Amino acid sequence: MNPLFNDLAERLLNGVQAGIVLLDPESHQILHANAYTLRLLKRTQEELLGKVCAGLLCSYTREDCPFRDVTETPKQREGEALDAQGHRIPVIRSVARVHNGGPILVESFIHIPQRKEINDDLKWQGTLLQGLFNASPDAIAVVDREGRVLQVNPSFERLFGYEAEEAVGSLINEMIVPRDRLEESETLRNSIHKGMVVQKETIRKQKDGTLVHVNLTGYPLLIDGEIRYSYAIYRDVTEERRLEEQLRQAQKMEAVGRLAGGVAHDFNNALTAILGYADLILSNLRGEDPLQDAAREIKKAAQRSSALTRQLLSFSRKQVLQPRVVNLNGQIQDLEKMLRRMIGEDIELVMKLAEGVGHVEVDPDQLHQVVLNLVVNAREAMPHGGRIILETADVKLDEAYFRLHGVKPRPGAYVRLSISDTGIGMDPRVRSRIFDPFFTTKEGGTGLGLSTVYGIVKQSGGYIWVYSEPGQGSTFKIYLPKVEKNISEGETGPSWPASSHLQGSETVLVVEDDGLVRVLARRILEDHGYRVLEAADGREALEICNQLGGEVHLLLTDVVMPKMCGKELAERLRDAYPSLKVLYMSGYSDNTIAHHEVLEPDVPFLEKPFSPEQLLHKVREALASK
Repeated sequence: MNPLFNDLAERLLNGVQAGIVLLDPESHQILHANAYTLRLLKRTQEELLGKVCAGLLCSYTREDCPFRDVTETPKQREGEALDAQGHRIPVIRSVARVHNGGPILVESFIHIPQRKEINDDLKWQGTLLQGLFNASPDAIAVVDREGRVLQVNPSFERLFGYEAEEAVGSLINEMIVPRDRLEESETLRNSIHKGMVVQKETIRKQKDGTLVHVNLTGYPLLIDGEIRYSYAIYRDVTEERRLEEQLRQAQKMEAVGRLAGGVAHDFNNALTAILGYADLILSNLRGEDPLQDAAREIKKAAQRSSALTRQLLSFSRKQVLQPRVVNLNGQIQDLEKMLRRMIGEDIELVMKLAEGVGHVEVDPDQLHQVVLNLVVNAREAMPHGGRIILETADVKLDEAYFRLHGVKPRPGAYVRLSISDTGIGMDPRVRSRIFDPFFTTKEGGTGLGLSTVYGIVKQSGGYIWVYSEPGQGSTFKIYLPKVEKNISEGETGPSWPASSHLQGSETVLVVEDDGLVRVLARRILEDHGYRVLEAADGREALEICNQLGGEVHLLLTDVVMPKMCGKELAERLRDAYPSLKVLYMSGYSDNTIAHHEVLEPDVPFLEKPFSPEQLLHKVREALASK
């Protein structure tokens, strides 16, 4: 140990994380080197003591050493140190003359390879950050305190439609903030300038004026402790909001549909009794009885109400469908004459029916209602005349098409029916609500026409979408699943028995939980010669049959009843009466029918409300079925 230093001084020198070497001021011989120096240069104290610094610890010779004439004022410069293997180590060297019982040179150096590494790291990090900035799927803009754009990434260009050259230098508010959102934007910017990170879902506009929903995140960017710039990050959530709105719309329609279906079901039972008894009154009035006019008006009012309930049931998708395999072109052609009479002479009807389109499985009556509703709407959209075009085509829909419309993908083959007009068109607000129940733009309208169309199409397993712009007309496109089946027999409708054959003598079991309907059906059937048994539910019907000694020829049953549904009752009764015929009746389907959405093909069915003649015809048809 050099006598110039005590133990404490050596401890202090060895604890410093920098190289320190003590030199003789005249000879530049090494008097002492601290632990950091020895570690860095891979040398021992014995290797250094008494040796001249020049050429050993550094690449300088004594003649060109920059620290030859050193005073108390330290000299500093960047240079290199040499380790035991002669490797050059970048350092910052500082030398000063001090006095501690005699002059001495203190040379210190700081290893600075990290300076290059730091520079390299910063360069690498800058490249990395720039890459992340450019690759981000979110739109990013860097703006100054005045809101002027300094830089945008490619996602910003794609989302808002501005090239980077257009955006840089422009005010962000003037570019993408709608007029009614300017105050909100200023409030957010002020919050960012106070050092806050802000997040908000809002609306911004694209270059062409289209509005988009975005999640906006604003970050302050500090330079030397001062907020000079900020990041604005925009995530496009337009599609998410559209899907959420579709879900809300579907939920709303489902809720209203359940309400409408329930009301229509109960109302149909009452209408069945009103219509039935009105017919019975009319059949028993003779000559010029003044009550005939009153009875006819009652019947007309009930029929109008019945039409309204059918619309409610179609909208709610609880209408009992009787689907058949049909040719779509044939169904449209059957309607052509009626459509031409209906639309008037000032509107041209154009039929573009593709040859050989596939078959679809639908209820023909409901399909006719869809077409008539849409054509009536098209006519009313053209008060000064125009053109209505009906087109059919075979198409294949892939998953991307369904995702575009925000519905669960069901790719496959479809038959498309398009109904277009050259009318006034619709703005986005009206277009988004046209299938809403009770929404109408027509004075005195019920608002059920298009919601009924929607319900029928959906219940038939299809899809309907509308395309429209103000002044550009409208196009409704209906897609029905294509089926590989032959056209059902009796496509043109059932053939009714002649009126003279409405009488009967068979035993009919009437099962109906609504007393008005049950009593009416019994009276009509008994008046025409049938033996009638009646029950309020399935269990009561089974008890009656267990006590009955004779045959039951026909079961006339409501589909949905408490305790036991009509289908289960029919299956249990067939064990006792293998040749039993069944005629179902219902105002709407719930549970059994709603679960399957449709009745099985060729099952005899009587829709409520019904007239006495309809009931008698259906009974004879069911009894004659195989």
